[in-house]
Amino acid sequence: MPTLADQLKFAFPDGEMEHWLALGGVTAGNVRAWIRAPGDSNVPVRVCVDGQPIAEGSADIHESNDHFGAIDIPVPLEFAGREATVEAAGFTRRLWLAPREDAREPFAFWFGSCNQPFDADSEHQMTDSPRAGIYPLARRAAERKNARFGLLTGDQMYADEMPFVDVRAWAEEHPGVSEATLLDIYRQLYRGYFNQPGIRALQEAFPSFLIWDDHEIFNSWGSQIERDELDERVCRAAFQAYREYQHTRNPGASIDDAPPFHYHFWYASTGFFVFDLRGERDYREDRVIGETQWQAFESFLAEAASRGVETVFAVTSIPVVHFSPAIVRLLDKLPGHDGNNARDRWDAGANVDARDRLLEQIFDWQAARPARNAIILSGDVHAGAAFTVTRKGPRAGHFAQWTASALSSPGGIAHDLANRFATLPVNFGKSPRTAKRHGIEPRNNVGIVELAPRESGGGHAVSLSIYGFDPRKRRLRRSIRHTLE
Repeated sequence: MPTLADQLKFAFPDGEMEHWLALGGVTAGNVRAWIRAPGDSNVPVRVCVDGQPIAEGSADIHESNDHFGAIDIPVPLEFAGREATVEAAGFTRRLWLAPREDAREPFAFWFGSCNQPFDADSEHQMTDSPRAGIYPLARRAAERKNARFGLLTGDQMYADEMPFVDVRAWAEEHPGVSEATLLDIYRQLYRGYFNQPGIRALQEAFPSFLIWDDHEIFNSWGSQIERDELDERVCRAAFQAYREYQHTRNPGASIDDAPPFHYHFWYASTGFFVFDLRGERDYREDRVIGETQWQAFESFLAEAASRGVETVFAVTSIPVVHFSPAIVRLLDKLPGHDGNNARDRWDAGANVDARDRLLEQIFDWQAARPARNAIILSGDVHAGAAFTVTRKGPRAGHFAQWTASALSSPGGIAHDLANRFATLPVNFGKSPRTAKRHGIEPRNNVGIVELAPRESGGGHAVSLSIYGFDPRKRRLRRSIRHTLE
């Protein structure tokens, strides 16, 4: 029978990715290279500073994993913070090596989510949407700020949103489909999405840290009231493709890892903890994340305290605050698609305990020292936003939540109005916090974060810039500026 992979074979305007070198999470003393090289079994990798090799390695390429290999190259710490190049498979990538973990120095990074740069014509051919014009502009904006890396915070690939691409729906129409065929489809989608010139060039310009969200599986994965055997088979294929194309670019990651796929890293006297909100999610069991992640986050905060780190970022693909908790609780009783979307929110009935536990951990850590900054970075909601969140009652505690979304997913008037006005009553409904909205950007957008150590008092001055994209004028302009002094 013709498969969805057959339909996709000629669908992408730029074809599918063949050979590629992408740099993954770059940390102190280490560079991770991700290489796709069909026809090769082993690829030499070289790191150079001022044109001279300082470290070398060799990546094993695995045909069984769609012809990719990932390798960590240890780099002498004497070169920390230097500009360098990585050479492999005929490609050269420029980067800034990570500074020492205790270095008190300024740096910047970009972040964004929701990569949907295609439209579809009547003949089921994908075309680059005008929305894809954001990518070269986002790259230039990040380069002007001398960004050191990028954070892709979810929905880097859509398995369910194009008019003729819905893997779960196609699998339901073909119940005998094998998991090997499903895996082939997910791999093909990654190769097509990541080969779009704009998002490909953006990932080539900066090392990337990544985490997935629902659309790399299918919409609202884990928030369904019911789940069947076909869902599980589809999910297993999506998990494997995610390991291959995203997870193995992250620090310490392996192709053999089982979910959850959370991780953390330290960068220039700051810390980042990246949650996996999909690997364990199950609304039927009131679970957003499992105990393994809770303990890992608690240990991360404790280590941050012992290191003297005073600025931490927690990456949650879904914002903890955005819409009114009362409205979300009302909508999460609905059946089907609309109910699933509401049940995906932290404020949904079965998720409230997890929300409160996360808030209390962050509040407690921040409040222990006044100079500390805690910042949640998010995506998902197809709007850029800046909030501050304060704990009610006699105990202190606050954090910022910054969202950059969507890079290139479509919007519309209803979407625009929902994000502009449904976020205003963010405190309507029972919650152990008070949130203040500082800005909302419902157009396609990208975020850039800048940090500088404070001259006195410890900690950092941290600022967010959200840049909104006008596809008609092909212009990117800053629309939100929020600074934590």
